[in-house]
Amino acid sequence: MIFSLLNASTVTMINKYLRHVLLISISGMHLFCVHGSSLITGDPAAPAGMSFSFPIGTHAYNTNSGALYVGSAVTVADQSVAAPFTLSVAEFNGAQFSPLLTATTATINNVENQPNILRGQGFGSLALLGLNPVVTRIDEQQDTVYILKLGSTTTLLSTPNKDANGDAGGTIVALATVERTPSNSDERAVALLSPGMMIFTAIAPASQPFGTVGSGIGINVCTATSATTPCELAFLTTVPLNHTSPQLAINQPLSNMAPEVTLCSTKITPIFVGVSTTSAAIAGAGSYSVAILVGATQKIYSIAANNVIGNDAIIAARTATGIPVTTTAHAICILRSTTGPEYLIVVGGINETPLTQKRLVYALPIISNSGQLANINAPPVTIYQGTTQQFAIRRSFEIPPQTTDDLYTSMSTPAIVGGGMSPGPITQIITSGDTVFITTATADTEDAPGIWYSQALFNASGVIQCWTSWRRAGGTDSAIPLFFAPLDEHSANFWFATGTSSSTISTIQRTGWSNTTGIASRMSQQFQASIYGVQGINDFPRTASMIGVTAYSGLHKIVLVQSNTISDGLIIPQPDIATAPIYTQTDGSLRDFTANAPIISLSGGALDTLGALISTTIVEDETYGWFVVGGSGGIAVLASPDGTGWLLNPGLGENFAGLQSNMTWRCIPFEPNNPIRTITADGAHLYVLTTKSLFRITASPTQFSVNAEPLVVTLATIDTLDPRATPYSNCTDIYIAEPLCILATSIGLFRNGNNTHIETANSPESLSWTPIQLPNSLGPVTQLFSIGPVQDPSSSTQYTNIYLLNAYTGLSQAYIYRLSINSHGVIQTNTVQLFPDQITKNQLSFFFNIGNYRNRMATDGAILAFSRSRYGDTAAYLQIIPPQWHNWPFPFNTTVGIVAAARSVIMGGNSIYGMIRSSASGAWLAPGDRGLMSNE
Repeated sequence: MIFSLLNASTVTMINKYLRHVLLISISGMHLFCVHGSSLITGDPAAPAGMSFSFPIGTHAYNTNSGALYVGSAVTVADQSVAAPFTLSVAEFNGAQFSPLLTATTATINNVENQPNILRGQGFGSLALLGLNPVVTRIDEQQDTVYILKLGSTTTLLSTPNKDANGDAGGTIVALATVERTPSNSDERAVALLSPGMMIFTAIAPASQPFGTVGSGIGINVCTATSATTPCELAFLTTVPLNHTSPQLAINQPLSNMAPEVTLCSTKITPIFVGVSTTSAAIAGAGSYSVAILVGATQKIYSIAANNVIGNDAIIAARTATGIPVTTTAHAICILRSTTGPEYLIVVGGINETPLTQKRLVYALPIISNSGQLANINAPPVTIYQGTTQQFAIRRSFEIPPQTTDDLYTSMSTPAIVGGGMSPGPITQIITSGDTVFITTATADTEDAPGIWYSQALFNASGVIQCWTSWRRAGGTDSAIPLFFAPLDEHSANFWFATGTSSSTISTIQRTGWSNTTGIASRMSQQFQASIYGVQGINDFPRTASMIGVTAYSGLHKIVLVQSNTISDGLIIPQPDIATAPIYTQTDGSLRDFTANAPIISLSGGALDTLGALISTTIVEDETYGWFVVGGSGGIAVLASPDGTGWLLNPGLGENFAGLQSNMTWRCIPFEPNNPIRTITADGAHLYVLTTKSLFRITASPTQFSVNAEPLVVTLATIDTLDPRATPYSNCTDIYIAEPLCILATSIGLFRNGNNTHIETANSPESLSWTPIQLPNSLGPVTQLFSIGPVQDPSSSTQYTNIYLLNAYTGLSQAYIYRLSINSHGVIQTNTVQLFPDQITKNQLSFFFNIGNYRNRMATDGAILAFSRSRYGDTAAYLQIIPPQWHNWPFPFNTTVGIVAAARSVIMGGNSIYGMIRSSASGAWLAPGDRGLMSNE
């Protein structure tokens, strides 16, 4: 019925909004175009290279439709060609912004032919209700909320908000929306304006900053007299929130409240309000930086009970000495983890200093229904539904804290996103899946501005136990200030906004998949289809003693690329990589090498005996470092005749300084008997996995010198792992973080036994190989994708999460399982455990059912990416799965319909060899027999 009331253009817009919901039942692949980073054009008056002739002041992003909305920071003349563009939208694959204010007249609150009071205006706030932009103006009527209705550039709803004193003329300084209520969860209704939808405003009294008496949170609601009548917008009330509010104070009123305020919507109430407050100067007094507003009760609540707040609860604290304590929340958002529980993500903390201001991010467990802080010592509760067979429908924190020990502090490892300070003050923060993304506009002591991310690692209960360090994302290749960067979760593309300052943002660009720009162009030239493209890619992040390096390999050839450099004291991605000089030798040596190029291309010599090179690693003893490469015919090391590599002190420098002109690729003489699967290293130990066995070699000049016969230790053979092994059984992948080894095979998954050490074992028998049971497994484990290890600074524990691909061509199926690894230096029964992924009660299972067979996968905690080489008439491709499709529990984890709806990147050709993220630029890199695809 709801669709029958709409015109054709509105239905088209709703279909765009629902492209990732309705397409689930449609077969076939949905493709997006392949290109590099591109400028999104806007108004005709914009200077060349810029999107708009005016600065952008606010934005909103629709994760369902992939559309970006932007609003001008200033008012422009109504006659100007820029006037229609002061509120604009760009679709997910669009090359330009479309103006939303083309009409000079509008229907406002059902009154026709009124002047379009939004045209040419500057906007202080912008949010979305489905596809309906919600704005406030900056010049006049700053107390009024406006909605531009879906499918129209001429129909507006508006309502003024009064402050908490009941007075008009105040200033709205922040907006948040609630799209769904318990009675309104239909995705189709969410695209429209529906009764029950709510808009919340942070409003200050006229000519006063937020925080003064009269400030509060306004509540507006969409209403309709019947199912067939248009919605109207009504202001209900403003709930007081100011420096006298008891919800923000402990024991004594606040001594100060800064005017900064931020609102966070969870799409269903409650609403989180972030502020900056200072306690009274009395021992035992305290303050909160976050409060909760529940729309249904029209009340604001403290986020925890006062009696559980000690001297550090991150967003709340009390003073023990009488020295006032300040708690700050510059920005807040919600992380809905893929294991179920929710976390409040906060930029801020306690008693910020100039060094830490806007550079600390924390994750706090919350009770989903109430929004209040959860007890960190109580595990999540799994809720089931059904009678004969009970299915898991939700996992969440349900228990409130009872004492101060039940809350995280600023020193708690699980709470510290990024493991410490961000690489510069944060200009925007968003969450996606298990990952927090930030943008920075100014540099810190060494890192250039850009997009960064930190991914959560979980324990076996599905609770966050630590975070990865801040890493680059987005593939931006220059040190330009970034102010916001929404992620298109269906393509892995980022939109990013640049300007010289926050008041001059006028350029919007979007990353894209390409094989014709940047590093992808260079490597596609180096590894052409005639030699089967790029078959291996390995990334080595920059360290204090080594430049960042990415190794690309293929048939008889390896190319080493310096992935980042230092410019004006800042670490930046290697500039102009497509035209950078390249050192080339075709005899497998570094003859005449002078360290004057950031790219080294080596082929021939010993490399000709190795066939297709598929894996590269770096192994180090206490003095030297070596590159080692593995191929179908064996392994080789880059070393001088005496077996030495580059000196770790001073290290591997710019343009590979430290490598010597007498170095050459030299085969390491041992007989694996079978093709190499992969090689890896941990310290001085080189591990070589073939299709049938696992070996260890200890690196040293003696082992790698000319005519040396290195000691090779056999650690595992496929025929001794399990009695199910047949001559057709194979090893497929390994994960090693000494003393642990996890070994993937076609007959299942194994680890070395309790109290054994992979680095000292001298035989397969001494390792007591132990199977890891995978409930409902398809059999073969074809890939291990690790996140970590991350060292807990407060203990000797290393944390790792592993996504493993369980895929079988015979059944044309593929599952994803997840492992949590806590390593204390000794392997025990609980060192490796499955995540608590479930379908039915008390039965662990896979995390995600991909459906059809896939040969590789990758994840950054936000997206899941799967690839498949050519199958029949379908060329090799990647598929991107957004987090809303794989958050636990997900109804499609037992079906295959989701795969048909995923967007795909067509690689072309026959083969694709996985996907990794560049540590230098943050670009996704996908090698295949047609070369390299990158997202930058």
